[in-house]
Amino acid sequence: MALLTAELTRKINDLIAADNPRESAIPKDGLSYFSTDDSQVKARQVRSGQTVSIGEILRSLDTHELTVVAALTQYGNPHGSLEEHSTFGDAWDDAHEFVNTTQRDHVLSYLMGKPLSRYLPQGLKRAGFN
Repeated sequence: MALLTAELTRKINDLIAADNPRESAIPKDGLSYFSTDDSQVKARQVRSGQTVSIGEILRSLDTHELTVVAALTQYGNPHGSLEEHSTFGDAWDDAHEFVNTTQRDHVLSYLMGKPLSRYLPQGLKRAGFN
């Protein structure tokens, strides 16, 4: 089985595109979930709507695809648990264990909270997929 199929590449690009507005909605001074300021309310609405879209895409992934996305997300996180000299294989092993031993809803929730528009492209680049 190929690691990155054309269909999975499309879904990854869809995740990146859905996350871009969500990440862009965060004001420079941060996001407050308690503020009633109009800009904060609008930012929360954008983030919420995009999170729903991201969740729909993630739910469409089969176990292999979800493992690839989790591995790329982890591998693209510059502040993650992987050491600087780790390989994509290390990220794959961690993601495979996570996806296969954790309830699917928990995996989806975990990934929905990540800045996928940053981590996925960085993971793809670092792994040499683009």
